[in-house]
Amino acid sequence: MSVLRVLAPLVLLADVCALGAIGVVVRRRTRGVRRGSRTGGGLSVGGWRTSRTTHLAWVGGAAAALWAVALGPPPAWVLGPSGVFVAASGLTLRVTRLDVDADALTVHYAARRPRRLRWDRCRAIRPPVGPLGAWRIEADDTAASLMPSDVFGHEGMLADAVRRTGLAFDRGTWRRPPPVVSPRR
Repeated sequence: MSVLRVLAPLVLLADVCALGAIGVVVRRRTRGVRRGSRTGGGLSVGGWRTSRTTHLAWVGGAAAALWAVALGPPPAWVLGPSGVFVAASGLTLRVTRLDVDADALTVHYAARRPRRLRWDRCRAIRPPVGPLGAWRIEADDTAASLMPSDVFGHEGMLADAVRRTGLAFDRGTWRRPPPVVSPRR
């Protein structure tokens, strides 16, 4: 138990620092598209496995849960369930692959059905507020959140998504332009 009291918080701290560093790198690489630029990346078609950094979320949750076991009650009452939740959701909702074709973006998960977001039905792409936040892609019939570790190494795909959807930048979010209404006579 004494080893867990030292090792688990160190793993958790290293994990959070790694997630933060990846978030900063992805934030720098996506600066243009977060600020309203459609440039960056080419028109990509194909599929990419996400980086191994997508494992960091569940590893951090597992470290927190193990630390809770080492600490015992009462800290374990809060830290334990939180760590188990993060580990379980990090394992099952982990993005494993991104596929881009002429019609859609398909997001594949470790233990969940893939989400297919058609370009013509996309109504918004919301950049994250901070380095640890997710890109939110919303279509009429579904939505997906992409964490920095999910797009790490494939950041150009976000600018490509903006170009393919035809969305307009408005107050920090890429949105479907309002319909053109002709004046009444």
